[in-house]
Amino acid sequence: MKTQNSTLWCNLFSSASKYNISLRRSRYKLAIYCSLILGAGLTILLSFSYNYLLALIILFPALILIGIYLSADNSEGINGHFSVTEDGVIAFKGESANYQLLASSRLSFVGCWLKMIELDSLFDHKTIAIKASSRELFIFKDSLSGQDFARLLRVIKGLG
Repeated sequence: MKTQNSTLWCNLFSSASKYNISLRRSRYKLAIYCSLILGAGLTILLSFSYNYLLALIILFPALILIGIYLSADNSEGINGHFSVTEDGVIAFKGESANYQLLASSRLSFVGCWLKMIELDSLFDHKTIAIKASSRELFIFKDSLSGQDFARLLRVIKGLG
């Protein structure tokens, strides 16, 4: 009696596209924090002194410096890695748990908001054990290369 070989199924499972995503330190994050601090400081200055000329003298050079900072190339070293499959399964480097991206993950021109839940190791990657705790992660767009952002965009759009 001849047994049927399951090599075809194994080859299909192992050839699923898996993308390695590299993360860098974000410049947008620092620029947003500086803008918020600058806005709060100018609001306090204007609420007490009504000195609009001093506020403009502070505002314009600060905005120019923030613009120059953002326009510089983000060539800092890689800070983190994770891999994502086309099905939305994420594996962070150094963690044993895998996560499933949810369709409620969002993308914008600033970055992407990833919502995920942990996959239970007793089930396969298609069956999700819903847990009360979910994980959320915001990644600024400049933390990713253009190719990695496009891959992440494709995966998130494929979930919905």
